[in-house]
Amino acid sequence: FTFCLRCSTSYESRGNEYARLASLTSEGRSSAMTILSTSLVRSLKQVDDPGFDQRARKLLTFVDNRQDASLQSGHVNDFLQVTQLRSALAKAVAEAGHEGLATTDIGATVLDAMEISFEEYSKAENPLGSIRRKTEEAMRAVIQYRLLNDLERGWRINMPNLEQTGLLIID
Repeated sequence: FTFCLRCSTSYESRGNEYARLASLTSEGRSSAMTILSTSLVRSLKQVDDPGFDQRARKLLTFVDNRQDASLQSGHVNDFLQVTQLRSALAKAVAEAGHEGLATTDIGATVLDAMEISFEEYSKAENPLGSIRRKTEEAMRAVIQYRLLNDLERGWRINMPNLEQTGLLIID
């Protein structure tokens, strides 16, 4: 491992070579499986063949026990929620332009950028004005909390926040 085949440079050996090599697989099986499965599902949805039934565009995986299935489903769910929130935040920031977003408005702005209908996050059918308003306020508060929590530095090892990746500047 002390010689780079690509650039033909040799390096002085320091420490355990196995530890360096083992760190290359630190993404974990759950993260790798999440990336592969979401990529496959996205590809299935993009198939442009009228003979390919919409109901057949699914991914079925097998695991050897309930604990692994529970872990993986939680990992996928978390990944999708974080990705949806971050993409809506990026969209909201892009639409705001140089003015940026204020912390107090971030929940409402990102909820608008998500383009989800009231019916998608509420079970209330034809709610009265005050119930609808309180439900929307609660959703904005949840989104604001989740975003501010996500923007906290360093708590996600495999998915650093948008500021840490250089995609967002917080001032």
